[in-house]
Amino acid sequence: MNTPKLKPEQLASFPVAHLSFSAIRTYLTDRQSFFKRYIRLEFDFKTSASMLEGSVYHKALESLWNIVKGGGQITEEHWRFVNDVAHREIVQAAESGKIEFGKTGSPDKSLKVVEQALKFYRAEMPDYNPTHIEARVTVQCADLNGEILPVPIKSVYDLLSDREGEIDIVDHKLVTTFGDDDDGSPAFELQAAACFFTAWAQFGKQPSRMIFDQVKKSKNMDKSPQRRPFIIDFFDLNGQPHPCLPRFLEIYRRIVMELSGFPIVDENGLPRFLPNPFDQLGGRESWQDFCNEVAGGEPLTKEEIAALKAKTNDIEAYKQAKESGLWLPCNDPKELLRCPYYGREGHGRPTSPIIY
Repeated sequence: MNTPKLKPEQLASFPVAHLSFSAIRTYLTDRQSFFKRYIRLEFDFKTSASMLEGSVYHKALESLWNIVKGGGQITEEHWRFVNDVAHREIVQAAESGKIEFGKTGSPDKSLKVVEQALKFYRAEMPDYNPTHIEARVTVQCADLNGEILPVPIKSVYDLLSDREGEIDIVDHKLVTTFGDDDDGSPAFELQAAACFFTAWAQFGKQPSRMIFDQVKKSKNMDKSPQRRPFIIDFFDLNGQPHPCLPRFLEIYRRIVMELSGFPIVDENGLPRFLPNPFDQLGGRESWQDFCNEVAGGEPLTKEEIAALKAKTNDIEAYKQAKESGLWLPCNDPKELLRCPYYGREGHGRPTSPIIY
C-alpha cells in the first residue's frame, strides 16, 4: 500500500514538522507521550544516570573521531583529552541538577563507568574512515521506488565512514547487555532504516550498511570481547533490500495516515494496525505478526513463534554454521521470518540440515 499524497492544506495542518526514529518509537509505544513531546513540545529535562553515561560516552567518542578525521594519529595525550571531555561533561551535568542519580548513583560512579567503557573501546578500537561526525539532518526522503514521502525524516548520525567508496553509518551504543537478541532487533531495524533513507536523500547515494557499535559497560567475566558490532547490510548480494526498509516504510505510512485522519485499511477495506515491538509482554509477537503481514503472509502461530525464538537463541549452532561456512543468505522476506537466526548477523540460514 502506498503512502497517501497529502494536499497542501493537509501538510500545512500536519501536527509535526518531521518524523524521526525516536518520534516513531514513541508513537508505537505510547501515543499520549508522543502528543506531549512532539506536538505540545513539552519535554521532561530530567534524565537518569544511565542516560547521562551514554550521552557523555558519545561526546567523548565525538572528540576522539574528530581527531582522526583531522588526519591526526591518536596518542596518549589524545586519550587524556578524551577522558577530560568525559569528566567535564559529567561535572556540568551534575551541577545542572537535571540528573537523577538515585540512591546508589553518583557523578563519580558515572564517570568511572564512562572511563572504563572508553578503555574497552580503546582496546578494540575499530578502523573507521570518518567523513561526518555527530551530523544531524532533516530531509525530504523518497521510498524505494523513488516516490517522495510527504513528511520529512530527521536522523542523527554518530559517524559516517567511507569504506572503499561505500557509506557506512555508525551508531555508538553503551549497553548493559548486547542488543543482538530478539528484543534488540526492532529498535535496530527502525533506526537503521530511518538513517538509510535520510542518508540516501542527503548524499544521493544509498548507504551500504548500518553498524551498531556496542560496548558493554561491565567487564565480561569470561574475558570475551567488550565490543560487539551489530551490522545490518541494506542490500544482499542479489541487490534485494533488507526487510527493515519496507517494514519502516509501512510503519511510516500508517503513522502519517493516522496523523492525517485517514483510516488504515488494506485494499479489501480491512483495518490494519500499528505494532508495538517495545511492549514487554507481547512486543515480540506484535513485531513478528507485523513483519509477516508486510511480507504478505499469514500471522505466525504461537508454535511457530516459540520455535523461532528457540532457534534464534541457539547461539552455538549459529556459531557452528558461520565458522564452517555452511551459510545460505535468505532473500525471501516471508521465509526470513522462519529462519532460525533471524536478528543475527547475515539474516540467513545454514545450508546443513543437521545444523538447521
